[in-house]
Amino acid sequence: MKEVGFFQSVRLKLILVYILLLLLGIQVIGVYFVDRLEEQLETNFTNSIEGQLNSLTYSLQNAFNTERGEDSLPLNNDLQSLINDFSDDNTDIGKLWVVDNNQKVLAATTTSDQSPIGKKVTDTAITKVFLFGEATEPKPWREEGTNN
Repeated sequence: MKEVGFFQSVRLKLILVYILLLLLGIQVIGVYFVDRLEEQLETNFTNSIEGQLNSLTYSLQNAFNTERGEDSLPLNNDLQSLINDFSDDNTDIGKLWVVDNNQKVLAATTTSDQSPIGKKVTDTAITKVFLFGEATEPKPWREEGTNN
């Protein structure tokens, strides 16, 4: 009987199949791990943003409820100060407006030269809140051409 070379043997083929099955198992475990990690990171991010917004809401409510004397800051300046402090510490929220009952913007994070402060709101999502009293679910926004 003729001796078969190592690279032509069944033993090598079994070893290769075994290694490929191990690699496939590692890939499946990796996909599961990455999926769970992504879900956890999204949940943590959402909880963090909601906590920061709850803190900001509390501070804004205190600013609205504070009685103002002649020597204290006007309401608009106090609100703008709170918004600026919040936006300096938080780069995850790009646009934030404080709107009164008349749909007029009292304070805002401004990243452009066209400041919305003092103007009436024209955003349909905000107008719907005033008309129907219900907020819509926020939509995730990503910059075009990036993964951000």
